[in-house]
Amino acid sequence: STSTLQNPVHQYPGPGTYNVTFVIETNLGCIDTVIQPITINPPPVAAFTGPSGCVGTAVNFTNNTTPVGAGYNWQWTFGNGQTSIAQNPSVNYGTPGTYNVTLVATDSSGCTDSISQQVVIHPLPIPSFTYSQTACQGGDITFTNTSDPNGGTITSWNWNFGNGQTSTSQNPVINFPNSGTFDVTLTITNSNGCTATITQTVTINTPPLPYAGPDQTICIGQSATVVASGGVTYQWTPTGSTNDSLTVSPTTTTTYNVTVTDINGCTATVATTVTVNPLPIINVTPDQGICAGSSATLTASGGVSYNWSPTGSNTPTITVNPNSSTTYAVTGTDANGCSSTAFVNVTVNQNPVVNLSNVFICAGNSGTLNAGNPGSTYQWSNGATSQTISVNTAGTYTVTVTNPAG
Repeated sequence: STSTLQNPVHQYPGPGTYNVTFVIETNLGCIDTVIQPITINPPPVAAFTGPSGCVGTAVNFTNNTTPVGAGYNWQWTFGNGQTSIAQNPSVNYGTPGTYNVTLVATDSSGCTDSISQQVVIHPLPIPSFTYSQTACQGGDITFTNTSDPNGGTITSWNWNFGNGQTSTSQNPVINFPNSGTFDVTLTITNSNGCTATITQTVTINTPPLPYAGPDQTICIGQSATVVASGGVTYQWTPTGSTNDSLTVSPTTTTTYNVTVTDINGCTATVATTVTVNPLPIINVTPDQGICAGSSATLTASGGVSYNWSPTGSNTPTITVNPNSSTTYAVTGTDANGCSSTAFVNVTVNQNPVVNLSNVFICAGNSGTLNAGNPGSTYQWSNGATSQTISVNTAGTYTVTVTNPAG
């Protein structure tokens, strides 16, 4: 291409080095020529990548402008009022939305190109969680995720419980071995890659210190009162009672467990044992019969101490001579302090009454002596053994009468 203009403008078809010839001629016909090479650089092609981002998180833009080289000037506008002259800038967006991002690239020759792209900024998810109303040391505590993905879905949960324990479960169950106050942190990430964190302070309560009193020992047939303390509600087994104290009369040795619940809803269980000792078997002399004026010996065994009634004696063996039939009770106590009572009857039989009157007979005649007390046995001084005897000889006659009671 040629031109006869003094100051022409020419557009070259492509990059390269071109020899430009300039010929000048004066009005006198004088001519001069100069040749000068001109290098035409390729124009810049602006390009960049900018991924979708999240509110409050840096979005990194990568400048891909060609040809690669130094000497460029960059001018970025991010659609939110922010600008940058960095080659690969990072920008924080405070509000979700779609933004037009423009890059203007100017090379050292002043050649310019620009490009605009849309970048989507997603809102952050909204983390939240709840946990078991009752939070007690040593108990399982359920943490329930109640987060809002705020677009997309939640893809990960990262828990830190402030005591060295962590979890990636959606709704973890955690056992805190110690009481105290712990900062529990939940970090969630949604399907847009946006992450948010929440921290709550969780108080782990100390369980109650229940007490059910010392173990007790009773004798069968007796009762014991067991009393629990350390809580606000109580649950006994095996009785099912919900009182803090109860009176029991077990027939065998029994362990009573009480679960104590405090004002925080924390529980603990303690046991107390009621040992039941059997009653001693007290043996006593069989029932006896004596004659009036005689005595009887009564002996008890099976205990370590004794108490007789009505005599008040406290020896194992006593001798009694009642005037009338009497029942004697003996209470024996064993080494465990348990007692039982046995009874023995002493029957007092009355002696027979013999009334013999003097008998006067004439020589050659006989008389009758009657000892009375029918049913008894008799022993007369003359050897006779009947109730009545006939005598015809003067003298003194005696008779021993033994009634059926002996």
